[in-house]
Amino acid sequence: MDIILKKIIAWAESERSIRAVILEGSRGTADPVDVESDYDINVFSDQTAEFLLDHQWLNFFDEVLIYQKESFVYEGVIIPSRLVYFENIPRIDFSFWPIRTLSRMNSQRMPQSYKNGYRVLMDKDGITRHLPDPSGKGYLLRKPGMDEFSETVYNFWFEMMSIMKYIRRGSIWYAKTIADGPVKQLLFTMILWNEGCECGWNRNDIHLDGKNLEEKMNDQILKRLSLCYSTFRKDETQKSVRETIRFFKSLSVKVARVLHFSLPSKKIDRIEKIILDNLITE
Repeated sequence: MDIILKKIIAWAESERSIRAVILEGSRGTADPVDVESDYDINVFSDQTAEFLLDHQWLNFFDEVLIYQKESFVYEGVIIPSRLVYFENIPRIDFSFWPIRTLSRMNSQRMPQSYKNGYRVLMDKDGITRHLPDPSGKGYLLRKPGMDEFSETVYNFWFEMMSIMKYIRRGSIWYAKTIADGPVKQLLFTMILWNEGCECGWNRNDIHLDGKNLEEKMNDQILKRLSLCYSTFRKDETQKSVRETIRFFKSLSVKVARVLHFSLPSKKIDRIEKIILDNLITE
């Protein structure tokens, strides 16, 4: 066990209110890790105010550079977290779970990350004994329904019309904010659906936030994706927008064909023509 995990266990054992600690994420699985890999630490306690209101305890691990307050929801319960960068050790993400949430974790209701692997670092009361072994089926590619697919397609073309408008106005910053934000997320969603169509929906080795995209996608996908980015120049922005349109359209046509979904092809062709006609490189 590495020195950081030993330190986390020593801290948890010294805090009476902490009853169990679980390591999840890449370091909780058999997946390869590197020196940049985070430590994802789930702390189970019913007395978390002391950790959420006063953050001096973070200095037990190392000198704190900066931290962020975040939260997420599990089974309707808000789980607060603290994401911390330290001076000399890798980032540690602490999340604070009510003890009762452990009783809900069974083979059908495990957190997605636990399905791929986890490690119980400390358990003072044996409250983790019922947890099933990891199934290796967390974060599976999810096949969309027709409504979700259609909404994704419509949202993409709506955003592309907006990008066209802001480029024409000369608002390159705002056009790129849309292009590199919501549009890239819509494109990534379609890329994942395409992977499901090609490789099967049991694939779960692609991080659903795209953290390992470069490792898991084939060269053709990565090459086309690289063309969808540009510098701040207007002409290059327009070129990347055209490439994004072509890439998304080809993927959506393929996904629709495989999943037997309908596409409003004539309407899409009309929208595409309007956009491309207005993106004239100067």
